[in-house]
Amino acid sequence: PLLNLETEDDIFAAQFEFMDLNDVEIVPRGRRQYPYGSVAAQTIGWVGGATQDYHKVLFEHDRLASYLEGDVCGRRPGVEYVCEPILRGRRGERVSDIDGQIVRDTKTEFGQDVQLTLDIELQERIEAFLVDPGLNPNADANMAVVVVQVQTGDILSLVSLPTYDNNRVRGDYGDLAKNPHHPLLNRALARDYPPGSSIKPIILIAGMETGVVTAETVISCPSERPPSGWPRCLLFRNHRIGHDTKWTNNARNAIKGSCNVYFSRLANDIEPAVLQSWLYRFGFGHRLPLACPWPGPNDQERRQLRQAAGMISRKRPRSAKSLEDLPPLAASDRPLYGIGQGNLWATPLQVANSFATIARGGRALPPRLFVKPQTATQFSLSEPADLELSTQTLQTVYEGLDAVVNESGGTANKEFAPSNLAAQGVKVYGKTGSTERPYHAWFAGFAEDRDGAKIALAVIVEGGAHGSSDAAPLAREVIGFCIEKGYVGTASTTTILN
Repeated sequence: PLLNLETEDDIFAAQFEFMDLNDVEIVPRGRRQYPYGSVAAQTIGWVGGATQDYHKVLFEHDRLASYLEGDVCGRRPGVEYVCEPILRGRRGERVSDIDGQIVRDTKTEFGQDVQLTLDIELQERIEAFLVDPGLNPNADANMAVVVVQVQTGDILSLVSLPTYDNNRVRGDYGDLAKNPHHPLLNRALARDYPPGSSIKPIILIAGMETGVVTAETVISCPSERPPSGWPRCLLFRNHRIGHDTKWTNNARNAIKGSCNVYFSRLANDIEPAVLQSWLYRFGFGHRLPLACPWPGPNDQERRQLRQAAGMISRKRPRSAKSLEDLPPLAASDRPLYGIGQGNLWATPLQVANSFATIARGGRALPPRLFVKPQTATQFSLSEPADLELSTQTLQTVYEGLDAVVNESGGTANKEFAPSNLAAQGVKVYGKTGSTERPYHAWFAGFAEDRDGAKIALAVIVEGGAHGSSDAAPLAREVIGFCIEKGYVGTASTTTILN
């Protein structure tokens, strides 16, 4: 080839220029195209030359599928790589004898389709909104947003910003790899963070289910500094008053006001192994099942989307396949676990998934990313695991999350009160969160309409100062986009894919 013709204008000009030259031929060449460019780029992934040894191992015993010079393959860690065994086909082959008679004719096998649960239009809308400085004051920040359809566990969006263009990544890879904001990283899956106050509903569930507190148990939050080494309530730090001056500091009000004193004391009173067990049951401390739906010889050979496991122990385990494999939780860590800091780390997907479990009434369902080929974790083949939460516990948690958003004095009320979500038949339950060292802002929760359709979500803004002012407004708009798409609200319909 003398040159590549990249545009329709290039092709037309070349045809005109060379139309009288018999020695020059203009021919088409196959090229992979990503019509949505940068949308969901980290999840979809990209292709590059099959040049590494670990690329070639996959089909080394299959002569007709093995890579030839110049072939491309999926590059880590997106779906292009994870589903390479499905997406790649096999070459055909025709063998003739010395007389030209065909003795073997192997047909070409084209690669199969892979279909994701992602709503690419919803993902595109969320990404466009988040990077618009006229709409989002934190448009330059690193961010992640996860949206999950509660009934099915389907992941509707996995937003990670900054992102990159999949059509250009092969040429831009060097610059992207050196970028200090790590655009190649899928923050929704592969980076973990202290969850901050978004963990408090889980701490309350652990406390109530083990009998450490009841809905009416009061843990005092006075207008004074806590003892040395204990977390301060943000209300006291900012205004020199405690929550005791505002209300009876029981469970639902402690959620409403995100009382650090209440939850640090509560977590400290729960046995370490018990607290760790409840966190694990809600999906923390281990990778969620997002394996390639390729039926290989055994599950160990299935390629996995790169995920962070998070941390719910005194140190990060090298590998853990069960709760018993985790190092124990140090007793001294418990007060910080109560406010989602210390040695407690989680991914945005884990946080969104935990709120989906709460929204289902305490029934845990693995999140699903692959629709086709079908997987054993899809809704029709996998019944939710009932965590058997009491009616009293669920009611108290729901009341607290409702108050956060919909009552005066709730930490997200100022951002949600002016919205018209209620007029569209949607009620939001949520929890704000903010962390220090590192500083991040969270909002997590779920939205429900009158017909029972629900979506759960988690939003994190790296470097954000407050969950209420930095993350909650973004979550409000994302819920609005979900209403427009019909997942909740006046136009919602619920579909279960079989």
